[in-house]
Amino acid sequence: MKRDWSLVKEILEKLESSRGDDDIVGWNRVKQGHEGNFDEHIRLLHEGGFIEACFTSPPVRDSAFAKRMTWRGQELLQQLRVADAKRAVMDAEYPWIGSASSTVSHAQPTRNQSVRG
Repeated sequence: MKRDWSLVKEILEKLESSRGDDDIVGWNRVKQGHEGNFDEHIRLLHEGGFIEACFTSPPVRDSAFAKRMTWRGQELLQQLRVADAKRAVMDAEYPWIGSASSTVSHAQPTRNQSVRG
């Protein structure tokens, strides 16, 4: 399984906005399209010490729930937000490169685009 950083960020943001220990985050609280890897990402975040989570037994699909974020989770969320901000600046300043989140293109600026040094 490949890590999905947008799903990680979404899980952490849902936990940040939760109203306490009774407000758990399950697969039904994430955007459509992320459901398939939700349980695996909860497990990875839990094993990494970023969140506290609970799991049903035996493990089946839709059996993982995030309970709360740890200090490490707060730090990770902050780093993901900083990375998003840097990516937005890069995309605004250097649009000919394409999305900074993808592989950097070696495209040259057109005549109407200037290169800032």
